[in-house]
Amino acid sequence: MEAKFLNYTAITKQGTQANGLLFAETGNSVTLRGPEAKETVLLRTDIDELVSTAKSTMPEGLEKDLPAQDVADLLAFIRAQMPKK
Repeated sequence: MEAKFLNYTAITKQGTQANGLLFAETGNSVTLRGPEAKETVLLRTDIDELVSTAKSTMPEGLEKDLPAQDVADLLAFIRAQMPKK
């Protein structure tokens, strides 16, 4: 799985927690994009811990409820979005 699809958890020095995709990074900040595309910008100096959950944001087992053709269509769509080699 590509790193851009992994979920991250950030814990601040104040004890607050933010979750989401690692959307952007600068030398001073990290931006996590959570559910409903809500973005949380955290200053690096405020972050106590930033770790990947090693899991995708897609719910586990979602494919079990989809017909086989829908899964095939989804995979074809994802492949079409990938850069050509």
